[in-house]
Amino acid sequence: MNTADQAIRKYIGYLPLLAVHIDQIPTELGEPHQSLRVDLLKEDLSGTTIIEFRGVQDLHIANVHPGSRCSIEIISITSDQLEDLRYRVNNIELDLKLNFYCRSFEISEGPLPYE
Repeated sequence: MNTADQAIRKYIGYLPLLAVHIDQIPTELGEPHQSLRVDLLKEDLSGTTIIEFRGVQDLHIANVHPGSRCSIEIISITSDQLEDLRYRVNNIELDLKLNFYCRSFEISEGPLPYE
């Protein structure tokens, strides 16, 4: 496991869910793939934490409702040698089901959506 993967086990923690965006390319338009973006309200209410996942597979999402909260766990699975998948992602909060595998991800910050 490389140094970057050792630091990957992250908990993006117990934040209100603002949005979930799923983008996908069907086989009719080329190489099929799926990506997911999760927007969370920062704890201090000053903006958003945005997590973009690419190469998403085996996506399960359920029970999304106003007030849903996320504690996202990202775990490196490179040692499992799954084809082109590097991370397992889970929401560890019980009120929202969100889990999948992905090839890569990026975390950034953004403004509040209604400013």
